[in-house]
Amino acid sequence: MPSYTITATCAGESATAVVTVPAQVQLPTPTGVALDTSADPPTESSFSVQWDAVAGATGYTATATGGAQTDWPGTVDASGDPVRASFSSLEADTEYTVTVIALGDGVTTLDSEPATGTVSTTAGA
Repeated sequence: MPSYTITATCAGESATAVVTVPAQVQLPTPTGVALDTSADPPTESSFSVQWDAVAGATGYTATATGGAQTDWPGTVDASGDPVRASFSSLEADTEYTVTVIALGDGVTTLDSEPATGTVSTTAGA
């Protein structure tokens, strides 16, 4: 772990301290972003996705972009393998790119690079 020596001087008196900072490691990029085949099948306005859990992740962000909107469920629970997220209020017959980022703790682990997968809603009635 890197250490830093800090010296502060006030009113002619100095004090020195050594601060040790934990090494930070970037989490691996999530893999397997795809349609969740164990959930309800995609509809004209919704679908569910899954991906492989990343060891050490404290959570995930997942977004779906496509059509005229972005559906953002925000942070997804880190439990389970595979990890799952659902998207709703989507446009019919539209291809979406789902982007997943594994979240680090900000102290010893940093967020992963984004992983992507493609999922489509069904055609409207």
